[in-house]
Formats: sequence, structure tokens, C-alpha cells
Amino acid sequence: MAVETKTSADKPTLGSSRTTAIWVALGAIVAAAAPHFFLQTPLGFYGESNVNGWLGLTIWGPTFLAAVALFVGADADTDANKPLVDNVDVRMAAAASVPIVVVVALCAINFDGYQHIGDWSKLGLAMAVYGGIFAVGTFFWQAFVQSVVLRGWSSFVRPLVVTALGAALWLPFLVGHPWSKVGEPLAEYAIVYFGLALLYELGLSVWVCMGAGLMMGVGYAFAHQMTFF
Repeated sequence: MAVETKTSADKPTLGSSRTTAIWVALGAIVAAAAPHFFLQTPLGFYGESNVNGWLGLTIWGPTFLAAVALFVGADADTDANKPLVDNVDVRMAAAASVPIVVVVALCAINFDGYQHIGDWSKLGLAMAVYGGIFAVGTFFWQAFVQSVVLRGWSSFVRPLVVTALGAALWLPFLVGHPWSKVGEPLAEYAIVYFGLALLYELGLSVWVCMGAGLMMGVGYAFAHQMTFF
């Protein structure tokens, strides 16, 4: 029996108004970013040995956004209406290679020749946390924003918009911290968001993007192994 794959054109949206979806998405992004105006950065909390603060702030944004997406009916079976690539083999190759490229980029930013694996329990926790948040985040960014909010936009523009909005979550930290402390994590998150948005536009489902997000999150923690030791 053939398995039917849903596209962004097949799934229901908030009523019939994309304007409503846009306002819901923007409101959710503002709410997710609100604590960043007055709190330490997640890795700043970790550097102060405040593991609970790191966990809470790291998990808060992605899980809240995913909850909003699920509440309004985001569907993980959705894929792009007009994928950039029709060839299934090319899509699968991208699903395997894009996470590797993203992780290599993250390592290039963070590795300085003095890396070592420290306490595996701490690094393992970080891998689980970041793998989880980047995976669940696809419910909001791919299944809701790309599929519903940006429906009808160019497939070349949507990944850039998602990347910009995802990176913008970090901008409120500039209220209490210098750019030198905010710029690098902002750039790293932007790389991950762009990689996931690109995979979705290539024609891969949200489920596949979730798996890619899991791998990228594990790689993000590995790239920060000097922090989690």
C-alpha cells in the first residue's frame, strides 16, 4: 500500500488566514526570546556552574516554540510543496551530508588545537540536551514557519528568513552582554537553522529534519567539548 506524503499545501492552517499564522509565529518568537533580555547566556550559566540555569534556558525556547507549533496543528509528516530537488537519491545524500558539513563548521569555529574529551557524563548530557532541542525545534521552524507562515514564498528565500528569525532569538542578550559574548553562539545557531531549513526545502520531511537536528545537536555539544568537561 502506497504511503501518502503530505505537503505544505495539503495541511490545514489556522482557519484560513495566513495572517493569523504570521502573528502567532511572531508572538511565539518574542515570548521565547523574552527571558534573554535579562538573563545570562546558557553557556554563561554553565561557566558559572549553574547547570540548572543552563538547562532551563537552553530547553525553554525550542520546547516552547515546538509546543506552539503543535497547538496550532503543525504536522511532522509535511514536506515542501515545491521541493528544490526531485531526485530522491540526491535528497538522501543531502540528509546524510548536510549534518556532517554543519558539524564540521561548528568544530572549525570552536576547535583551537587543545581539545580533549573530559567527563563523558557531562558531555553526554550536553549531547542529549542539544540533540533534543534542535530536533524538536523543527516542529516550529520547518512544520510551522516554513510550511505555513512562509507558504508561497520563494524556496530560496524561506531558509534565509528562518535562519534570520532563529538567530534573532539571541539578539536580546545584547542588552546585558557584549557582542563578543553573543556573536559566536548566534552564528553557530544560524548555521544549524540554515542547514535544517535547507534540508526541508530540498524536499525532506520534518521527520528527516528532526533526525538531522538530533545529529547537529550532538555535534554542537561535541564542538563545545572544552566547555562540557
